[in-house]
Amino acid sequence: SAFACLLLPLGSGQADAGVLADPIGMTSGFYADPNSTPAAWVAANPGDGRAQAIRDNIASRPMARWFGSWSGDIGAAVGSYVGAADAADKLPVLIAYNIPGRDACGGHSGGGAGSPAAYRTWISAFASAVAGRPALVVIEPDSLGDFSCMSQQQIDERNAMLRDALAQFSAHAPNTWT
Repeated sequence: SAFACLLLPLGSGQADAGVLADPIGMTSGFYADPNSTPAAWVAANPGDGRAQAIRDNIASRPMARWFGSWSGDIGAAVGSYVGAADAADKLPVLIAYNIPGRDACGGHSGGGAGSPAAYRTWISAFASAVAGRPALVVIEPDSLGDFSCMSQQQIDERNAMLRDALAQFSAHAPNTWT
């Protein structure tokens, strides 16, 4: 399937598309977000006996940041995060998580954009906010596991949204691996 769980380099779609971007080689390592939840906890609890271990073993480690409907203005949220990583010469890892009808089987993480059109607008703004900066983006990590609970029409619609998401990154974020 075109949506295997791999990092796939995307060409820019420009004349030099034969030379694929290498976002890892464009930076000095992965981004550890100084504003992550573990980092905020350490800052708020400096006297806690666990603070140093949490800082050293969790807060200072690179991790992916999830973006979804809770992120507010997706362009601003992604742009700020990728911009901070870029300013530090680090590679951010982002997770796009807003596909409509996610978790069709269990409903535990249901939600997402209200329609395929709303998702297209959202994912386009996400990709545009990354722009030419290097990034790794995981697109909708649990979107393929639900096929056994979906009709063929729903599967086709979901696959079309995922193909479009890849196309958005190819067009707007040429230094991104998805």
